[in-house]
Amino acid sequence: PSSANAARYALIVRERAKLRGLAAVGAEVSELGFKADIGADEAIAEAQARIAELAERGTTTGFLPFADALATAADRSTDPTRRALQGLMPNADLERIMGGCEPGSLIIVAARPSVGKSVFGQQATTVAGRRGYASAFFSGEMPAEQLAMRALSAYSNVPLAEIREGKASTKSGLISDAMCKLAALPIKVDDTGGLHINQLVARARALHRRHKLGLIVVDYLTLIRGDGDKTTDRVGDVAQRLKVLAKELDCVVIALSQMSRECEKRPDKRGQLSDLRDSGDIEAAARWIGLLHREWMRKPTADNKHWAQLHVCKQSNGPTDTIDLYFDGALQRFGNWSGPAPYSRGGHGDA
Repeated sequence: PSSANAARYALIVRERAKLRGLAAVGAEVSELGFKADIGADEAIAEAQARIAELAERGTTTGFLPFADALATAADRSTDPTRRALQGLMPNADLERIMGGCEPGSLIIVAARPSVGKSVFGQQATTVAGRRGYASAFFSGEMPAEQLAMRALSAYSNVPLAEIREGKASTKSGLISDAMCKLAALPIKVDDTGGLHINQLVARARALHRRHKLGLIVVDYLTLIRGDGDKTTDRVGDVAQRLKVLAKELDCVVIALSQMSRECEKRPDKRGQLSDLRDSGDIEAAARWIGLLHREWMRKPTADNKHWAQLHVCKQSNGPTDTIDLYFDGALQRFGNWSGPAPYSRGGHGDA
C-alpha cells in the first residue's frame, strides 16, 4: 500500500486481527461448554470475561501523556471533591484522614465475627446511594432479606430486634417511610452463595454497563472462591482481581474480611495486619486497610457498650491513625464518638 493509504491499511489490519481473535475466542467458548470440571455459571462468567477482554483489546496503547496526568493532579490540588467519593465513611474524623474514597481503590475492613463489618459495608452502600452513586452489594454471608431488615432499622430508627420479631406494628409508618426512601436508592444486592471471582467480576461488569457503579461492597472476602492450589493463593487471587476490578470500573471496592483467632490470644484482643485470615496478597492489593475493634466484645461495661475503634493500619496516600466510633447495635449503624474514649488509644480496660 502507498503511504497515503497507510492509515486505512492499518485500520483494516487491526480489524482483521480482531476478527481472528473473535474466531479464536469462539472456539475457546465452545470448548467451555464441554468441560466437566466447571459449573455452568462459572463457564458463562469465563466466556463473558474472554469476550470483554477481546472487546477492550486494542482500544488503548496503555500510555498517556504525563502532561495529562499532571493537569489532573493540579486540578485536584484545588478541589478536594473532584474525584474522591465523599461521605461514605461513618465518621467525620475517618473521612477527614482518608480525604474521601478514591475511585480505583480496594479498601479492606477487617474484624472478628459480630464486631460490625457488615454494618460498616451496608452503611457505606446506603450513604453512596443517597449521594447518587450506584452501588452493588455482594453478600455471601446473609440473604438480601436480612440486609433489608438492617437497612430499615438504621434508616427508620426502629430497633432491628422489633423488626425481626414482628413487633414493630405500632411503628409501621416509620418503616414504610424508610422503605420508600431506601427503595429509591440505586442499590443492587446479589446474595448468591459460593460465588467464584470470575462470576462476581462478570456480574459487576454487566451491572456497570447499565448503571455506572460508584461503589462495590463484598461481604466477605474469603467467601468468594478464587483460583490457586492453597487457601492463601485463592484468597490472594480474589484480592488481586478485586483490585483490578476497582481500577477497571473506576469505582471504589470495599471488601470485608475476617481476622484470624490470633488476635484472641493477645491480652487486649486487638487485631494486626498479620491477622487478616488467609491473607495471601490482601495487604499488597489494598490501598487502605482498617481493623475494627469493640472492647465491649472482650470486657463489657456500661462505658464501652457503644464504643468502637477503627485502626487505620495502611493508607497509601495518607496517615495511619486510630479513630473512635459510636456503634449502635440496636439500630445497626456507626457514627461519631463524642467525648473522651473510655480507655486510652490502643489501650484496654485492664489499664
